[in-house]
Parts: sequence; C-alpha cells; structure tokens
Amino acid sequence: EILDCCMRFETFYLAKHTGRRLTWQPNHGSADIKATIGKSKHELNVTTYQMCILMLFNTHQSLSWQDLQVRTKIPVEDLKRHLMSLYVNPKAKILMKSDRGAGDKAQGKEPVDDDSFQVNTAFECKLFRVKVPLVLGRAGEGGGVPRVELPEGCGPGSGGAAAGSDVPASVEE
Repeated sequence: EILDCCMRFETFYLAKHTGRRLTWQPNHGSADIKATIGKSKHELNVTTYQMCILMLFNTHQSLSWQDLQVRTKIPVEDLKRHLMSLYVNPKAKILMKSDRGAGDKAQGKEPVDDDSFQVNTAFECKLFRVKVPLVLGRAGEGGGVPRVELPEGCGPGSGGAAAGSDVPASVEE
C-alpha cells in the first residue's frame, strides 16, 4: 500500500521536474496516523517504519516476528527498535507481544522468532494526539535494557538537569 503511494508520487514528481532524482529515506521520516483502537480514536505521531508496521494490522489480526521481517523488509536492528517502541513504553503501548513458546517472563523485551504481535485493544490515552517515542538502540554497555526517548518537558525531572548539578541535561549516566 505504501509502495503504491510512493510510486504514484514519484511518477507525479518526475513528470513535473525533469532531470531530477528522487531518493526515499524511510528511516528519517514521520507520519500522523488516525487510528481507532478499541473504543477510542487517536492520531498517532510515529516514524515511517512504525507506520509501516502499524499499517499491516489493518489487514491482519496477529503477525509473527518473522512475518513482520518479511512483509516490511526493514533492516532487523531498525525493525527491533521501532517495533519495541510500539509495545514497551507503557504510555504508548499500542501493540501487545505474545510469547508462543514456554511462557518465560525472563525472556526479555526484544522480539524473538516465537513472538507474535496484536493491536492492544485495551490501549487508552486521555490525549487525542499521541507521540510514540522511539526506543534508543544499544549504546555500548546498555545491558539490553531498552531506553525510551521522551519529548522535552516529559518524564522525571522535567526541569532539565538536576538542581545544583554542573552536568548538562544532555549527558546520560
């Protein structure tokens, strides 16, 4: 569905502008999606990759990790980050992950081959417009614990750096 839209735009653009080249960079984009989840309607602000993942649930009740890899063709590490953003963050838990294997809770948050994903019909948010933050990738010694980028002014200590600290707010410990 998205490829069809891209092809139509490319045809339109190249007909208007001769001698130009159009290069798609889906890892740098964002989209606003109107979604009806359960009984509530929301406008979700997501990355282009998250949009591709969510669009698959328009036609499928449940998708496995392997199905998502094959259908989206998103690089595996990017797919993990963008998919985890949709089910790890408690404030934007749009998808639910189901373990098909032995229901081991210590399995971790990263998706594995036996996992399947469904829309979280119990998702509720007071806000109509929901920004889905992106899980940060592993940075050296992260220990595999996903961290979530929060919009400025959100989360603990939203006043920036700790009071009396000489450490800038952008430095992570």
